Amino acid sequence: MLPARCSPEGAQELWEKIEAIAKNDHFKYSRLFAIGVYTFLGESEPQLLEDTEKRDEMLTTVTAGLNLPEEKMKKDLDLYRSNLEKMNQVLEVLEDALAVERQRREKAEAEAKAKTAEATVATETNDEQDEQKETSESGSDA
Repeated sequence: MLPARCSPEGAQELWEKIEAIAKNDHFKYSRLFAIGVYTFLGESEPQLLEDTEKRDEMLTTVTAGLNLPEEKMKKDLDLYRSNLEKMNQVLEVLEDALAVERQRREKAEAEAKAKTAEATVATETNDEQDEQKETSESGSDA
C-alpha cells in the first residue's frame, strides 16, 4: 500500500506495480531499483527529499513495505545523492568557465573592432593628408 503522504494522481497504480515487482519471488534488489523508488518519492513529494529526517522515515516505511534491505538501500541512495551533488558542482564550474570564456571572447572581439576602427580612421586620415599633399604639390608645380 502506498504511504499516506505519497498520493498524487496515478501514484497508487504505480506504487502497486512497484510493490508487485519487489514482492516477486524472482526479484533481485538493485541500486537502479532503489534510485527509481527514490525518484518516484521525490516526484510525488519534492519537499520529502530536502528534509533528511522525513526522507529517512519514508525510506524506512518503503523498505519495510516492500521487504527491501533498508541499510543497503540507504547506502545506495547516499551514494546516488553524493554523485548528484558532485555532478551539480561540475555543472556550476563548467558554467563559470563558459561565462569567463564568453567574456574573454567578447573582450577580444571588442578590441579587434576598436583596432579595425582605428585602422580605418588612420587610413582615412592618411588618405586625406596624401590628397592635401598632392593638391599642394600640384598647386606649387603650376
